[in-house]
Amino acid sequence: MKTGDYRNGLDALQGIAFVIDRDGNISSIGSKHWDAFACHNDAPDLRADTLIGQNLFDYVSGADLREQLKQVVARVVDRPDTQLVLDFRCDAPARLRRIRQTISALPGSGTKDEVLFQSVEVEAHDRPPINLFRRHRDLPLDTKDDRPIVRLCSWCQRVQFAPIGGDDWLDTEEFARKGGPDHTRITHCICDDCFKLQDIDQSPPDH
Repeated sequence: MKTGDYRNGLDALQGIAFVIDRDGNISSIGSKHWDAFACHNDAPDLRADTLIGQNLFDYVSGADLREQLKQVVARVVDRPDTQLVLDFRCDAPARLRRIRQTISALPGSGTKDEVLFQSVEVEAHDRPPINLFRRHRDLPLDTKDDRPIVRLCSWCQRVQFAPIGGDDWLDTEEFARKGGPDHTRITHCICDDCFKLQDIDQSPPDH
């Protein structure tokens, strides 16, 4: 199947699907599922048509997570027969979601170095709202802002907040039950457990 056929058929794929080039530039999005997910995730302004031509890496918070994603894309581009499957959480304030994301070379793209991301919900259910996931919490850190900083693992969505859990990583539900503050700032990272589980650079590409 030709690349254009895949671009036209992204909406027909299960879940959310989009295509980037090796530099991270977004070339195509399955807008039907993407736009619905954006609205449900408190981000109706991030419609598919506003993101075409934007760089995916610019929307990834946390230097370590951004670098890991770049390694994923480079590996798939250098080894087009590679298919990577990553499991992570992507919660909304009042909904828990577990996502399985498949990252692979875009079939039929030839030498265009295009990468297909497809994300499918494997578990989802409503729960009492957790303010930590409201979008205004996820803003660039400001040194003049005195709100407490919460470290959030971008893979498992556990949090580290010393006044409650010390060095332990807590499920967000436990964080809320133990009185985690409503007014916080988030810094994204990868916890040690997830860093080991998501070992995506086990061997360098062959050259």
